[in-house]
Amino acid sequence: MTVAAVAVLGTMAVVAAPAGAGVSVGPGSCSFTLSATTLTAPGPVSVSGTAPASTIVTVNVDGKPVATTTSDSVTGKWGPVTVDIAASSTVSITLPAVYATIPCVGVGAVEVSPATISLPRTGSNTVQYVFAAAALIAVGAVLLIAARRRHEVNNRV
Repeated sequence: MTVAAVAVLGTMAVVAAPAGAGVSVGPGSCSFTLSATTLTAPGPVSVSGTAPASTIVTVNVDGKPVATTTSDSVTGKWGPVTVDIAASSTVSITLPAVYATIPCVGVGAVEVSPATISLPRTGSNTVQYVFAAAALIAVGAVLLIAARRRHEVNNRV
């Protein structure tokens, strides 16, 4: 009878333990999403997700902590947390040591692809000058050829 009483009390203690109080809630209980995985220029990205309830969540960019927040005490949801991305980076989530066996799953790669860069414009339009120069070169070539022929005709006699 004593063994049965200890078993019943032990079961009640495990069931009554509050979420996030060191009781493992199983693998895959932490996840996150990014508002964007591709940027055309450096800028902000929002990170949000779920974790065990009342847990401190650390957002890392390329392994360096950049923001912390706490998950909701009931649902475990957290965020959105805005982080600045300057170059292509990897975003990851870190939980406290008591949750070391729980991986935080999500797509963490953010690609910053530079936009197509055009040459600076000075505001001037030189197309008409190029056509005028080409026309003057053509007129000069015609006059040169005409002058040489006239010189050849006059010198034949």
